[in-house]
Amino acid sequence: MSAENDDELLESSTGLCVQICKFTSIEEYDAIVRNAGHSMADFAKMLLKFLDNKAPNKTVPCLRRYAIELAIWMMESYDPFISFFKAAKLEKVLTQVAETSSDIENFHLFSGDVGVAKHPQSISSLVLRAKRLLL
Repeated sequence: MSAENDDELLESSTGLCVQICKFTSIEEYDAIVRNAGHSMADFAKMLLKFLDNKAPNKTVPCLRRYAIELAIWMMESYDPFISFFKAAKLEKVLTQVAETSSDIENFHLFSGDVGVAKHPQSISSLVLRAKRLLL
């Protein structure tokens, strides 16, 4: 696999995590992550790494969106993650994401005959929601 394919797999996997988290509790997800040999803190650090990218990646335009959605889910599900993300300077990273967000990050991807549809929330509205949780 090429590095580009690895990025696409990472984006797809992160998007799948967003969907899984909608139907599981933080405790259930923690058990899944621990079973894979990691911790939720490792998972949170990975999300920060995705967000700390200085510019959106054209090959994986939804990766930062998914990372924000997962960070929001974590903070809403388990209050100690608010302190964790505060200490990790998530607010600063989110400001950078808002400043560098691209139009393509606000759209679902399309293929073949399937048209483009906007995500229900823009990147900037997700950033604002996450920042409110950090207050």
